Amino acid sequence: HVRGSMPGDRFTRLMRGGICREVPCDKCGADRGSPCVRPSGHPVMYGQVHASRRDAMDRFINEKDSELRRREDD
Repeated sequence: HVRGSMPGDRFTRLMRGGICREVPCDKCGADRGSPCVRPSGHPVMYGQVHASRRDAMDRFINEKDSELRRREDD
């Protein structure tokens, strides 16, 4: 294991929570930029996001990456 090659848990949580907010959440209805919420209306603990929102963010990133690659090829 090379020191510094793996992001820490805190960094991963911060990035996942911040980046995933770029897409809305289908599960709880959180808008783009808003945190995910529990059924009670309170934010999900520790800044986590619902799995469906992470999946949507993965799709969004992949689509944008493909779009940029196409532009580079043109």
